[in-house]
Amino acid sequence: MKMHLSITVAWFVLAFLSLSKVAQQFSESQFEQGGYEVLQYGNFKEFLDHKLNISQVLASFLVKDYTDCAFECLDNIGCLSFNFATKPAIGTDQHSCHLLASDRFNQSTRLVPSDEFHHYTFWV
Repeated sequence: MKMHLSITVAWFVLAFLSLSKVAQQFSESQFEQGGYEVLQYGNFKEFLDHKLNISQVLASFLVKDYTDCAFECLDNIGCLSFNFATKPAIGTDQHSCHLLASDRFNQSTRLVPSDEFHHYTFWV
């Protein structure tokens, strides 16, 4: 019984040391590659055929679809909402994306009908 307990303890110590080494190597390889990936997500409320008509545009991009625009907004700490063009820019297959420093809750009178944009704002 004592011998069996010693073998079991030795096995657990060996397993722990092996896992510790693997975790250390994984951590070092991630560090060498430039760090960890960050999981990002956001809930956006869509206002079809509307735009938030404000001058506080943080940045403008050409993007493939509204999800790319949403990720640009998530990457910008000042972004509270965005306007996404309903049609691609002339001569491209990409849409205009305007990141905004405000949202329809802070400037509700500025949410106006538009046949050129859809508006997206964070939704909790």
